[in-house]
Amino acid sequence: MVLTWDIDAPFLKKFWILWDSPLPGVKEDDVYVGHISDNPDNWEPFAWDEPEHGSMICGELFKLRATGSTGTLLCGLWRAGVGIAGCEPDGSTIVTYTSPLGDEIELLLEGHFQVVDEATGETHELKGGDILAIPSGAKITWSSKAPFAKKFWLIANA
Repeated sequence: MVLTWDIDAPFLKKFWILWDSPLPGVKEDDVYVGHISDNPDNWEPFAWDEPEHGSMICGELFKLRATGSTGTLLCGLWRAGVGIAGCEPDGSTIVTYTSPLGDEIELLLEGHFQVVDEATGETHELKGGDILAIPSGAKITWSSKAPFAKKFWLIANA
């Protein structure tokens, strides 16, 4: 696919990831254009199996890609807040997470977050605009603070 960018000076800020995997992929020819404040109609509860804790539900997902054209790639939006599956009544969340599907990159869009590395005890306070990279299998405790939080996420696994 060939795209042309017309950039107005003086600069451009963009978040990008290049991914190439040795695994076969599923070709997707569509280009998705959206905005971080979009509120798509097809959010679904974020449910996954955490190796040491079993079935988990926390927040909601909107998947932009369920596979990549060059291998295993998942990406989309995640949100938590008042009235959303797996969240406390005030909209906050707290879960143990190991990114079991692969390495994960997160661009935090809105809200306040706390991430604790369970191996070292190191605590990180994060907010919209911060980036977090989690290697698959790293044990963290992830918390989002009320009333609303949102992030763009990407999971890659070769």
